[in-house]
Amino acid sequence: MIVVRLDVTQIERGVRAVWPALDRNIGMALSMSGELVAGAARRTALFTDRTGKLRNSIMAAQPSGTFSAGTTSLAIEAGAESTTYAPAVHDGSVPHEIRPRRGRKALRFAVSGGYAFAKVVRHPGTRARPFMSEALDATEPRFGVIFGQALEASFAEAFG
Repeated sequence: MIVVRLDVTQIERGVRAVWPALDRNIGMALSMSGELVAGAARRTALFTDRTGKLRNSIMAAQPSGTFSAGTTSLAIEAGAESTTYAPAVHDGSVPHEIRPRRGRKALRFAVSGGYAFAKVVRHPGTRARPFMSEALDATEPRFGVIFGQALEASFAEAFG
């Protein structure tokens, strides 16, 4: 029988030395990747944004957690308080009724030469325009380079 004994204390020291750099550099890589996706989503032609509110609401949050704790995450969001319709644009909507809110008795909308009023409008629904998913798919090939550079920088910092 052949027994090989391996002293891993140097490996453990090396791994502990690289964690702080990994936490910092992976966080920066997540931020860069999030900005890439958010930028691509803002540039999409999948939907028409008459007011600019939906495009302006697309943003990447700051990464949370740490790589060393295994809790690193990043959120890329579309839709703020004034653009609650972002999910309906992205995922589409089924036919539904629109009724007046806040105690109103009728809906009012512009038509040529004035306004029309209705107690209920039957919306036909909308097809999905998955601008966030498409932005992620379009930018994903660049993530390998971004995270590869983050890993290289981390090991260079730790073992330089």
